[in-house]
Order: sequence, then C-alpha cells, then structure tokens
Amino acid sequence: MPTSRDVRRQKTMKKGTADNTDTAQKDLRAGFIRTIRSAVEKGRSFHEACSLLDIPDVDMRESVVNDALKLLIAEMHYGNGMPLKQLALKLRLSLSRLLNAKENISDEDRALSGHPQGSRERLHIA
Repeated sequence: MPTSRDVRRQKTMKKGTADNTDTAQKDLRAGFIRTIRSAVEKGRSFHEACSLLDIPDVDMRESVVNDALKLLIAEMHYGNGMPLKQLALKLRLSLSRLLNAKENISDEDRALSGHPQGSRERLHIA
C-alpha cells in the first residue's frame, strides 16, 4: 500500500512531467514564431512565412499564427512606430486583418489588466 510519501512523490513527478511538457510546448511555439519573424524580416509575406511551419495540429497552428501576427504588430507598430498601413503592405495582409489582430491585443490587455471592455480608466496627466 502506498504511503503518503509515495503519493507526494508521484504527484511531484506528475507535476514535473507537466512542467516539462509546458516548457517544451512553449519552446516549440517560440521556435515557430522565430521562424515566422525571420522569414518576414527576409522579405517574405506573412502567409509565405507561415507556410514554412510544419504543425499538423490545426488548433495549435492557428494559435501560433495568431500569436505571431500579434507579436509582429506589437514589435513593428507599437515598438517601432510603423503605421498599420505600411505594416499591412510589408506583411502583404489586408489592413482589416491587422486591425482585427490589434483589437484582439487590446481585448487581451483589458482582460489581463482586470478592466472590463470599454471601461478602462484614462490617465490624466497634469
């Protein structure tokens, strides 16, 4: 019969396995996003860059592609000040696709900050 120490050890081992799986998943996703970013930097369209990925899981592929697009918007638009129209041309995507992704970034930001949509407090600087 397993002792409480054995049960704790099994839980720790299972947790360690889950942590390793999460880390491996994050590393894999980061590698996919690096592939997209690198291809875009070399002049490929966003769709061409995404076509380089070998992700058989449809849900994971969609998630990686969406995250990569949001990351590119964050870096190029918010970080480097590139206008969205120029970014759309660079990525060879429609402006509406970028606007939708930008809105998703805003929605996620509101969700993470605990502010309901549309009720974010404005900063007043005197």
